[in-house]
Amino acid sequence: MANAHPHPATGAPDLRILARGAIFIDVLLHVHSFPLEDTKTRATSTSTRRGGSAANTLCALAQLPGVASAELLCPFGEGDEARRVRDDLRDRGVGTGLCPVVQGAEGVPKAYIILSESTSSRTIINHNPLPFPSPTVIRSLFPSTPSSPPRFNWVHFEGRDPDTLLPTMQHLSRTASQGGYRRRLTLSLECEKPGRTGLEECLPEADVVFFSREWAQHAGFENPRAFLLFTALRAKRDAILFCTWGKEGAALLAPGSNDFVRASAFGNGEAVDTVGAGDVFIAGAIYALSRRLRSGQPQPEDDEPAKGRWGLEECLRFASELAGRKVVREGLDGLGEEMGQAGYFDG
Repeated sequence: MANAHPHPATGAPDLRILARGAIFIDVLLHVHSFPLEDTKTRATSTSTRRGGSAANTLCALAQLPGVASAELLCPFGEGDEARRVRDDLRDRGVGTGLCPVVQGAEGVPKAYIILSESTSSRTIINHNPLPFPSPTVIRSLFPSTPSSPPRFNWVHFEGRDPDTLLPTMQHLSRTASQGGYRRRLTLSLECEKPGRTGLEECLPEADVVFFSREWAQHAGFENPRAFLLFTALRAKRDAILFCTWGKEGAALLAPGSNDFVRASAFGNGEAVDTVGAGDVFIAGAIYALSRRLRSGQPQPEDDEPAKGRWGLEECLRFASELAGRKVVREGLDGLGEEMGQAGYFDG
């Protein structure tokens, strides 16, 4: 088909990403309306799938051209259930070789998601008894004096376990600087659920940060521009900050250049499955930025030709469209192929 979109830069290095987070088995319960406390409600349908923000992001990324490796770092329990989930991830191009197995723990953490058909609300109750991997696991992958390029050029962190997250991010930034490859390593951070004490202290360490509408509203803001301008005061000077805003689209701010960009939500179709849409948005943003920019330089000043390189508006539009296409389908499979059919990867 004829090209309908600008293409990401073809000369960019392959994306090699490590994502630290948690894995879940999601149990989806569709109901007519959210139940009152201490009442009995019949579900109109139920389904079970693999979930977890970092895992969803990697599964979407693994479908896109130019992604050389997508590796997950999260704990698993023992047993057949955990093995099936790992096999499922491997079949979708996501590596789990770095994931520790917690001895004596069984299976995979669970998340119960109540989806109201009358209001389109989504309520999540999860239980995760597995401890986060020791920070030494991820630190060992990034030596301060590498004899060869590091295994990964992007590390993405779910906003979990701030007590270990901050020293891990600080260590990676310091080690990469000592090793001479900080400009080729991007650290990104997801800030979705407010109230996790210590997570805001990680902002100065991240090159790219993803915020949710819930996070912004918890901070007292009712529009993404005001929130991002306020947050930029505490973020890294040259970071790129994203904020998703549900049906009203998404926005980004590049504090180093004062560029603010807003994008409408993609498509007009009826929402079929919103679970994981935010994770897919993150995947789209990571992909677009990795194709456009040298890792670790959200606003690089270099002499590379601009031809074929996306601006921030195109990056945001790609992420929004990828998430929008996910919302009107069940699950994540086929997203990369659909974006290719839309003309993004031609030429």
